[in-house]
Amino acid sequence: MDDVIRLIVYGEPTYDKYGNEILPVEETQVLCKVGSVSRSEFYQAGQNGLKPEIVFTLSSFMDYAGQKLIKHTDHTGKEREYTVIRTYRTPNGGIEITCEERVANGN
Repeated sequence: MDDVIRLIVYGEPTYDKYGNEILPVEETQVLCKVGSVSRSEFYQAGQNGLKPEIVFTLSSFMDYAGQKLIKHTDHTGKEREYTVIRTYRTPNGGIEITCEERVANGN
């Protein structure tokens, strides 16, 4: 595993004494390997309105607890946020997480 991702979970919002919403965030840092989406998966997902862009592989499926958001800093130093499209448990006990990049409107 040669890269790092942060698995993100947002908790239930609370409010301060002024009524401002406070959204607690839990981030779990995990080692991973970054890979590409296969051609066939890309085109099949595209037919269903999805745009898979990246696959993160974790050595143990136990490192993943169903989080739907992932942050990753790419090779240029830019932090990107991804939404999980699907997961796949590998025969060796790992997990592949296929994601699409989140855009400004939250997609």
